[in-house]
Amino acid sequence: MGRFQWDTRRVNSVVFSPDGTQLASGSDDRSLRLWDVATEQELRRFGGPTDKVNSVVFSPDGAQLALGSNDWSLRLWDVATERQLRRFGGHTSIVFSVVFSPDGTQLASGSGDRTIRLWDIATGQELRRFVGHTDRVNSVVFSPDGMQLASGSDDHTVRLWDVATGQKVRHFDGHTDPVRSVVFSPDGAQLASGSNDNTILLWDLATGQELVRFIRHIQDVNSVVFSPDGTQLASGSDDHTVRLWDVATGEELRRFDWHVFDVNSVVFSPDGTWLASGSDDDTIRLWDIASGREIDLLDHGYPVYSIAISGNGRFIASAGGRAIRLWDATATVLETVSPSSLEIPASFTHYPNPAGAYATVEYALSKVSQVQISVHDLLGREIVSVLDATQAPGFHSLQLATGQLSGGMYFLRLITDDKQMKRPLIVH
Repeated sequence: MGRFQWDTRRVNSVVFSPDGTQLASGSDDRSLRLWDVATEQELRRFGGPTDKVNSVVFSPDGAQLALGSNDWSLRLWDVATERQLRRFGGHTSIVFSVVFSPDGTQLASGSGDRTIRLWDIATGQELRRFVGHTDRVNSVVFSPDGMQLASGSDDHTVRLWDVATGQKVRHFDGHTDPVRSVVFSPDGAQLASGSNDNTILLWDLATGQELVRFIRHIQDVNSVVFSPDGTQLASGSDDHTVRLWDVATGEELRRFDWHVFDVNSVVFSPDGTWLASGSDDDTIRLWDIASGREIDLLDHGYPVYSIAISGNGRFIASAGGRAIRLWDATATVLETVSPSSLEIPASFTHYPNPAGAYATVEYALSKVSQVQISVHDLLGREIVSVLDATQAPGFHSLQLATGQLSGGMYFLRLITDDKQMKRPLIVH
């Protein structure tokens, strides 16, 4: 769809608003920016931080944005008015992780000062200070019911805290290197942690026991995420692989190994049927859970540090290097171009995919062009010529009778005077 690009600084964090209409990003250029998903235009730029922005998060209602920065602060903005509501000061080192409570009334932050702090949104006051880690805190997350906090640290431990009292509930030892990522299961009964010791550990919160140790990675584990139904875990590692695990048995279900550099971010689709992974190899790859097949390869153009998927599963955002890119997940890959109000961006998409009786094909032309659209099998042989005509610049749409094709995998090809694009097409 589009690429948002502004300077030479890396983009560290990207997140969709709860309704999926806006995108927020935090960068090494010390800015928090808000983008309109439909128009791909920058809506607002929130100033204030005096150093790099590490973490960006929307409130559950989408009305507020919070960030954590290298300047030791957290800041809270009103999305509609662009007004800074709060600056939370108190940390004495870099803020690496920021998260809203499920009810949106509190913020939690993890810092290089080895503490986790709980903040009241309404008053700006520090409510609790969770002390016990002996090294920087990399990851902080609320339990689904908001009653507990979990934290992962460079001190090799995972800790569980009571939000109401500030007391430590559990101390999980088992990792032998820094803990990079912690995540609650959807039902809040378990906690998973990924570490530089190459492992993911699954913890039972009621007993404090280690349930499963996932041990197939051979380098640092950077990202861990539960499937929406809580039955599977996905992980991304410096060993260039994404792995899918069975939570109940610890069995490795899938190994996705087409990345060629470190995998920094892994995200499940909202329906749990596919995964997206972002890597230092400048790509995002989409994986089908059921078959283990790669659905698509998206070229971000720079190392990818953060991925987000909109709540409806329609859009994928990738952040890293000098750009944020926005992709239409229903069409898999789309050509990305620099946004401009003076030029219609080239695009080519079709939906639904997989298709039944019909698929809608949409594309845009920036100038008058001869247009050919055709369907090809996996050997490249043309199966159907869909269109061969001269068309005016603008957006175009047509219906493709996919019901006339045998079920299986095809490619849909668009050829114009100055461009060729190919998209995978699956027919039920």
